[in-house]
Amino acid sequence: MIRCSVRQQLLNSSERSCKLRANAQAIDSSSDERGQGTARILVVDWQNARMQNLSHNLSIDGWTVTAAADARGAFHLCKSADFEILIMPLSWPGNQDGQQKATLDLQNGLMILENFRALLPRSRIIVFEDRAGGVSISDYCYPFLHGADYLLDGSSTTFIKELFKIIERHLGDEPLTKRLLSEEGLKIIEQLGLVTRSPLMAEVLFKAEKAAAISDTPVLITGESGVGKELIAEAIHKLDKKRRAYPFIAINCGAISGSLAESEMFGHKRGAYTGAVGDRSGYFRAAHRGTIFLDEIGEMEIGLQTKLLRIVQEKRVLPVGEDVEREIDVRIIAATNGDLSRLVKEGKFRLDLYHRLNVLPIHVPPLRERKEDIEPLLLFFAARHRGFYKPEIEAVDPKVVEALQSLDYSGNIRELENLTRRILFNKESGNRIEMRDLPKDVLERVSRRRKSTDEDNAIRRLFRKIADEGLSLQQVMEHCERLLIQMALEQTKNNRSRAASLLKTTPRNIFYKVKRYNLLTLLICLTIGA
Repeated sequence: MIRCSVRQQLLNSSERSCKLRANAQAIDSSSDERGQGTARILVVDWQNARMQNLSHNLSIDGWTVTAAADARGAFHLCKSADFEILIMPLSWPGNQDGQQKATLDLQNGLMILENFRALLPRSRIIVFEDRAGGVSISDYCYPFLHGADYLLDGSSTTFIKELFKIIERHLGDEPLTKRLLSEEGLKIIEQLGLVTRSPLMAEVLFKAEKAAAISDTPVLITGESGVGKELIAEAIHKLDKKRRAYPFIAINCGAISGSLAESEMFGHKRGAYTGAVGDRSGYFRAAHRGTIFLDEIGEMEIGLQTKLLRIVQEKRVLPVGEDVEREIDVRIIAATNGDLSRLVKEGKFRLDLYHRLNVLPIHVPPLRERKEDIEPLLLFFAARHRGFYKPEIEAVDPKVVEALQSLDYSGNIRELENLTRRILFNKESGNRIEMRDLPKDVLERVSRRRKSTDEDNAIRRLFRKIADEGLSLQQVMEHCERLLIQMALEQTKNNRSRAASLLKTTPRNIFYKVKRYNLLTLLICLTIGA
């Protein structure tokens, strides 16, 4: 039996036993006192009434809460205590000539957020905006949120409910899957190898179990290649009490094309065409009373889409060469790694079929959005592929986990599984995966990724400098150009031609820039050298 929804669980929070002592207190920037006990949630808000209301709501539900009235005081707290969750508004009052401005400033809030992310790299950060007076994040870039959750209406009841939902996910004492799935559901996903610590995947599995109970309704699973869409489809089939005793047939629609495609899908009568020496039931009739999984549905030919629409609508199939339709009872689960709505606009996919299939949508997130799954998946695949390395792998070096979490995984779970095989093949001894076990090309990718991250951080620091000093873009560009010319000339020992070659410009332009930026020492050296 499927348990109540996430929302219902959160609304019934009063029935939960309070495992943590409430400890809400307001602290201004002049206070040096630390909260007693284990600090878990930090609320930072320049609006005192809202801060106190939010802290009160959290503390009466059993969480340990510390509150700060300004960012500076909160920075001080973060240096002396470890918070698991930080909650803050996205827009903050700016400062001008030492005085606080009345208008809210999104840029100021983003800089505060970046500082908190540096102080609390592993913590969950939740930012919020009020509709009244706030700046919609749709007007800005999500990358500047540094992975923070974004909520709207910071004073509304809906906001409180959504906030509790995120906190429950992150601070729950047991995995979210155990709280969302039935005991039977947990056993089935374990048997299928659906290993996860991710709240995102826990919700996917919750939706899968919920969809399984609605047995006759089509499901559309979306997600990148390699995320495990077929496993989710198989989980739905096995969770479906009505159909799990009958066949689960998986078909790659991209591999079925040409003149025989209709026969393979819907069957044929003997003599229907040259070579049809016997009757054939086809995939749909073979899946009668069970489930048919149509992978890469976006690659199905338009002609087959028309016949599929008939099956979805009428539960009937017409084999090639027959005049009478056959009734079938089959659940259809379709999957795609593309954008079906875009294919509809391009005339490559039927709009009516899209609406018929997209009744119960389930999106499987890519591995880069659930990197907490990398370590358990690595251990799972190490156990699955023990033939590559006989000793049992019992642990993974945290440095390995950190390194692998820095990668993007365009191939998702499939890529990680293949990487695990390579790691086991290279491993010489021990029952723990170490950095030395990683393939050379993977170490190079990790190094490039870290270098790219360092460069991104340098740009962000430059962005802060622009904001703090009120510089224009032109001033910043000139500052960077001056530094680059100085560095190039220092590296080439004031050789104008070589410096110009490094910077992909002309010696004459180098001389002009040195003169323009009044680099007198360099100007003398270049003049003498000339």
